[in-house]
Amino acid sequence: MVAGYHWYKKRLRDTLISAPLLTEALDDAALFNKVLASAAKEIKDILHEKTSSTIKEVDTPLWFFWTLQQCWGTSCLKDCWKQYKDVLISIIEAYKSNRYSNVGMHSNGLLYAHDEQQPLTWMNGVCDGKPVTPRNGMCVEVNALWYNALCLTIELANTSNDHHLVAELEPLAQQIKESFIATFWYDEEKYLYDYVDGKTKDMSIRPNQVFTTAFEYSPLSNEQKKHVIDITKSQLITPKGLRTLSPQDPKYKGITDGFANIRELGIHQGAVWPWLASFYAEGYLKLHKEGGVSHIKRLADNFEDEMVNHCVGTLSEYYDGNPPHMGKGAISMAWNVAGVLKILKLIEKYS
Repeated sequence: MVAGYHWYKKRLRDTLISAPLLTEALDDAALFNKVLASAAKEIKDILHEKTSSTIKEVDTPLWFFWTLQQCWGTSCLKDCWKQYKDVLISIIEAYKSNRYSNVGMHSNGLLYAHDEQQPLTWMNGVCDGKPVTPRNGMCVEVNALWYNALCLTIELANTSNDHHLVAELEPLAQQIKESFIATFWYDEEKYLYDYVDGKTKDMSIRPNQVFTTAFEYSPLSNEQKKHVIDITKSQLITPKGLRTLSPQDPKYKGITDGFANIRELGIHQGAVWPWLASFYAEGYLKLHKEGGVSHIKRLADNFEDEMVNHCVGTLSEYYDGNPPHMGKGAISMAWNVAGVLKILKLIEKYS
């Protein structure tokens, strides 16, 4: 799936996040199944080092589990387990045995990655050959994905009476849940560190923590999720999505302009990304149910106005963090469109 226009080609992470909602909007379950099969093949190639296309992306294989959780139409998790069991187990084993890219499993069960030369996560801006947001160590959303992946695999193994696999993974999932809270929860301020590397605990308020409120399986309690949603709402939410950094942070860049290398300094240091809003919306509605619909509907209405700007009928790659939140980057991005579709679906579900 093409990630965006007019210069992007296919990107596996973008495909995994975009495909469920875009194919559902087309009412094309067969296409969704084709995307799953294609993604599974690419992940196998990555794990066996037959391709270098996404070899540095620490989190990408873990998004495959989330994509399966979005199954719709003729697809269902039980069928997906039959078809993709080997892929799911291969992904887990690759992380557990430190065989995937430059990421390994720490003794506490969390995933740890380090690379001074390459960006490791979706915050992949590079300036003068160096990552703008390197995020070395244990990243909050990577480990939220890791926990969700293990719990989904346990769920599917249980439905298939694979008791041996359940017995193998359950202790690890419990360890990760406990380690996640001990490692990431900033109890004084009631939010999650963005990443932890040894004694370094990054206190930057970023949207990466919001995934923990939306995923089906989360190590957080509902009270902790509410704190995460509250700080996201107060510091990151805008009419165009979530800022990548709080405006109160000295590193914040509210306007993204200039030559390419200058723009890279801001795209994950304050710029707004619409696709992130769908995870905020899901987390918000899981907590507030029908009572939260009016807030999320106002967020969705803001995107309608944007449909006539920059490129008619779609959404830009990202937006300035400062008002009036001008559209920047590529004129259309798949995961942004999918994100708005997800928000509309959530509004319908909780209304």
